Amino acid sequence: MAMVRALGLLLAFILSTTPVAAQTSQPAKPLRIGILAESNWPPMEGLRQGLRDLGYVEGRNLQIKARWAEGWDARYPALAQELAGLNLDAIVAWGTPATLAAKNATPSTPVIMAAVGDPVAVGAFPSLDHPGGNVTGLSSVTGQMEEKRLELIKELVPQLSSIAALANTDNPSVRVSLKRLTTAAKVLGVKIDVFGASAVDEVDHMFDLLIEAKPEGALILADPAMAYHQGRIVEFMSRNRVPAIYPERVWVEAGGLMSYAPSYYDLFRRTATYIDKITKGAKPGDLAVEVPTKFEFVLNRKTAQEIGVTFPTTMLSRADKVIE
Repeated sequence: MAMVRALGLLLAFILSTTPVAAQTSQPAKPLRIGILAESNWPPMEGLRQGLRDLGYVEGRNLQIKARWAEGWDARYPALAQELAGLNLDAIVAWGTPATLAAKNATPSTPVIMAAVGDPVAVGAFPSLDHPGGNVTGLSSVTGQMEEKRLELIKELVPQLSSIAALANTDNPSVRVSLKRLTTAAKVLGVKIDVFGASAVDEVDHMFDLLIEAKPEGALILADPAMAYHQGRIVEFMSRNRVPAIYPERVWVEAGGLMSYAPSYYDLFRRTATYIDKITKGAKPGDLAVEVPTKFEFVLNRKTAQEIGVTFPTTMLSRADKVIE
């Protein structure tokens, strides 16, 4: 009994002299990130999946603050300022307008772009290999994608002599893409007619102009504002029986005819790696910009039948997914 009492006194002494911090496990500071985007677009789930894969779980060690422009690009500067004032570890920005707004709002908070067509051309930073400053992330190389999409719609409709390009011309990356697209169109003998809409209240007017023009085909340029109007654009093209090619697979899954694009889900997933590296001490400006590694060619045969076109066997054989 004496030995037991002695051991008890020794244990009590050890506990009384052990620092409180060692006795009580302190919760780690949660990762706090912001999202600046047009809307909660389905491929953005890739960001959350990428964070989960790295051990960041919302409600446990991760907080996400989102701000949506909802079809109004003019909102981005004010929304970016809101996020800049929240003491975040990083801001994930979807597209060029959001990225530039975030960059202008804060010189210190890391900004991870999820998909910017040509970040050097639009002035996000001077170099892909060494961006410098507080902005880095992933490019969606949309200029090259628009050229490929034009080739595909021409393959589907060989007699195509002109095409309607639906574009948010307020987006600097879209303007760069249109220059490349116009050059490619000349080689293919196709005339490009641009129909612009950069805000919610301009979409109806764009549709009115399209009805008057009666286009032989349409190409929707990659842009978050256009994605915000996805449902309306897909419905318009189907109702008016216009063969159209879209900038992401979700458009085709929603009833669009065809798409060729990087996997935006994968691009968003990969932004998580940048966030993780930065939280562990890396500087954004030292992290090289990456480009897509996964591309998807998706066809909707049901929509093709409804608008009266037939996919060649060669296209069907190359498709990553065919919706029946």
